[in-house]
Amino acid sequence: MWLNNFAHCQISQLEPHTFFDVSRIQKIHLDNNDLRTLPSELFPQHNDLKTLSVRHNRISGIHPDAFRELVKLEELDLRGNRLAEIRREVFAPLKSLQFLHLQNNGIRYVTVNTFPPLPLESLSLTNNKIDSLERGTFSMMPSLKHL
Repeated sequence: MWLNNFAHCQISQLEPHTFFDVSRIQKIHLDNNDLRTLPSELFPQHNDLKTLSVRHNRISGIHPDAFRELVKLEELDLRGNRLAEIRREVFAPLKSLQFLHLQNNGIRYVTVNTFPPLPLESLSLTNNKIDSLERGTFSMMPSLKHL
């Protein structure tokens, strides 16, 4: 399977192990639902997921282990949610992540310790509530081309 599209399905909650039986899926779209959090253990240890889009939900929290098994993930779209902070440990497992969309959230601060080392090429933080950036904030992203 290449794509599972669950956009506009009024999904309000995802249970642990939701995607355990579909480990070969490469793209999952959960856009425009009513999700408020992303729990741990959604994905199996061995999976082929490359794109995860959960834009335009009400996500204000992501469990530290939510993305633990997504080592092949290349694109993560979290735009249009209610995230107020970025937690380093949430993104640490994403060793293949190239595109991260965080625009239109309520993110207040980004520091030099916000992001773990990532192979990001593109990071979008537009339309957040960031009032200052520290020197070296993006130093752990040597591949970054678009900010």
